[in-house]
Amino acid sequence: MAQQKLSTVYGINFCQICKSYGEQIVLVNFNAELPEKGLISLTGVSGKGKTTILRLLAGLELPDSGIISGLSDKKISYAFQDQRLLPWLSLWENVLLPLVSSSSERALAYFQVMQLSQDVDKFPSAASGGMLQRAALARALTVESEIVLIDEPLQGLDEKLAEVVLVLLKKEATKRLIIVATHEPLELADMVIEV
Repeated sequence: MAQQKLSTVYGINFCQICKSYGEQIVLVNFNAELPEKGLISLTGVSGKGKTTILRLLAGLELPDSGIISGLSDKKISYAFQDQRLLPWLSLWENVLLPLVSSSSERALAYFQVMQLSQDVDKFPSAASGGMLQRAALARALTVESEIVLIDEPLQGLDEKLAEVVLVLLKKEATKRLIIVATHEPLELADMVIEV
């Protein structure tokens, strides 16, 4: 069920998507239309398919049946729930890792917004869960992608930092599509899709 706050042009379409893992059925005839830009909140309880939808969008999973259209030639970045930072690189080096055409100034801007400037040389093993989460978010946002997938972005963040992240995501959503999987709907979301 999609609840929408704005009218827009649709870019991605899920049509009758089914997905299971062995005997565990996760998605049954899932349908949704996503805009080309905006902040989308995928919500629902654990195990209902939020992460699976992100993985389908990223091409990490294939649906058992159904069609996902509108992803051709789209550059996608992904902030996984478990951060996936390389332990032998500093937080800053992890943020710089995906840069090909982007400048380090772009990375630095996100690093600063995420309030990590004083932790530039810190390695993941010495960082808190919140620092790891913010570094993973900075890395995903640094990539000049058209779609950013984020799984549980507020996990491990205090209320003040969570607000900083939400405001940043809302600002980013004016330029590209930001899809966030959370248990509770984001109040700043342009569209809420209950899974």
